[in-house]
Amino acid sequence: AGNGNTCAVVNCANSLDANGHVYIPAEVTQIKDFAFRGCSTLKTVRFASDSMLEKISFMAFDSSSLTSITVPSSVKTIDRNAFVSTLSLTSFIVSCASTMYIHGQAFMYSGVTSLSLPSAVIYTDKRNTIPSCSFCAIGKYSVTGDDGGGPCTDCNAGYTTNGSGTTGSDQSV
Repeated sequence: AGNGNTCAVVNCANSLDANGHVYIPAEVTQIKDFAFRGCSTLKTVRFASDSMLEKISFMAFDSSSLTSITVPSSVKTIDRNAFVSTLSLTSFIVSCASTMYIHGQAFMYSGVTSLSLPSAVIYTDKRNTIPSCSFCAIGKYSVTGDDGGGPCTDCNAGYTTNGSGTTGSDQSV
C-alpha cells in the first residue's frame, strides 16, 4: 500500500487450512469486521510469535465455529461483538502481559463461560455477557487456567468492572 509491503487480508475464504486452522502472519495488524463471520469450518486461530495484531474488529468471528484462540499481547482492542454467537468458543487465552481493552459485548452469546484477565486489561461490562466467572485459575489468566507463559504475579482476583471501564473490587456476577 505505497510502502512496498504486501497487504495481507485474512478471512474465511482465503485463510483456513484443511483442518479448520488459521495462521495469522506477523504483518497483519487488524482482523477486519466480519472477517470470519459464519465460518463453519474454523476451529482455531494461531498467530506469528512476532505478531503485530492490534485489533480484533466488530463481529470478526460472529457465528463461527472457533473453539480456541490465544490472543497475542500486541492486541490493544477487541471490539463489540467480536466473538458474538461463537457458541463453540471455550478457550480464550490472553497473555499475562496484555494491556488491552475488551468491549463488554465482545463475548455476547458465545460459549465462553468464564473469563480470567490480567488486571491491566480493561473489560467494560458488569459481566452480563459471561454467565459464570472464575478468575486467576491455578494462578494464571485464561479460561483454561494456563497461558503457557507461567504463573502471573499480578492477579486481580474477582476482576470485574463497574460499567465505566475501570476495575472494581470483588463483585458478584
